[in-house]
Amino acid sequence: MNKSILIALILFMHSAVAQRPKGFFKRFELIKKGGHIVNIVDRSLKDYPIFEQYQKWSLDLFTKANSYKNNPTLLSEWDIFINTQLNDNERPTLSFVDILMSINEKDLKQIIYSENVKQVINFYEIELKKITENETYAIVANLNDPTYFYTSNRRNFFNRKIEKWCREYLKDEKIAYFVRNYLSRNFDHLQMRRKFHQSILEYYLLKFSASDLGLTSLEKSQALSSVKEGMLPWWNLLEIAKVRKQWPYYGEKSLSNNKIDGNKFDGQIAKEKITNYHQLFEKEGNETIKDLATTGGLYLKSPVDIYFYHDTSKVLKMRSLIELLYLGLSLQSPNIGTLAQKIFLKSLTDETRIHEGSLVAYFEQQNEKEQARQLRLQLVNAWEL
Repeated sequence: MNKSILIALILFMHSAVAQRPKGFFKRFELIKKGGHIVNIVDRSLKDYPIFEQYQKWSLDLFTKANSYKNNPTLLSEWDIFINTQLNDNERPTLSFVDILMSINEKDLKQIIYSENVKQVINFYEIELKKITENETYAIVANLNDPTYFYTSNRRNFFNRKIEKWCREYLKDEKIAYFVRNYLSRNFDHLQMRRKFHQSILEYYLLKFSASDLGLTSLEKSQALSSVKEGMLPWWNLLEIAKVRKQWPYYGEKSLSNNKIDGNKFDGQIAKEKITNYHQLFEKEGNETIKDLATTGGLYLKSPVDIYFYHDTSKVLKMRSLIELLYLGLSLQSPNIGTLAQKIFLKSLTDETRIHEGSLVAYFEQQNEKEQARQLRLQLVNAWEL
């Protein structure tokens, strides 16, 4: 065989292998019924999350508080993060440094290990098992039901139950307020983890052909629409209605082409787009990845920096601090101010964290295991360790 033809053939074969969906079939299971795919299940979500894992995670966060208090560099980075990520006319009305200084690991232990609180946690865990012990939690796409994730969302059910248990067993209003927030944030993490894994699936659906994934064109459209529906916030009823109307092509119609002018971002140059959400930027030789799709909510600028190649632990540190401050605020006396600040903290990163599943899939596809590992860590989620 001609040498040049042989080289070309080898390069073609290498390219073909490189473009296969490497992790798709290892991670996802296609569930068939009557010859058609009805669900896509993420195998890694089948493990039942033990609540003690969340307790340990939160205690570890509180333990870090002491090191944060005595770290002026970190607090300076926090100020820079706040000033660069927020819109100019929006600033926190409370001092987060003061909240950090008031946090004490003993306070958390004293609460969560008290007998009455343990009773409430026990009730919560029993209900939690009902939705996580079977495979329904592991479903990341339902190809038959346009509103599967909306109708199966248990947030309001859990919030009502938590309120009831706290009223019955916790007479101290301040402790009851903390426990409500503590358990509610736990449920946030559970939902966030599932959406994070849906974002991983979304990457494959957008990157590869239906046949590469073992799907028909219609099944691929249904799966993408289901993923997009599952990532919607429960309160967005207008968009949920649109899913019904545009099914099974809602997913494709909802995709937006984010065209970013790098010159608009303080001299940063826009480079290649990595996923549907993320684009690479460069400034003075340092590369960062921005989330182009985050709306920013009430406070946040868009796009948002979510990965720094020259400081890969930076986002992890900021998000750990955010989660710590959220729990710290929950230990404060309940009032409108603390509620507003908790909403503010959640708006800083919750949406961007969900999108980063697609970035994990990208790094795995590129065989960049360390970057994928770092992305999982910076999800800062008790269930994704």
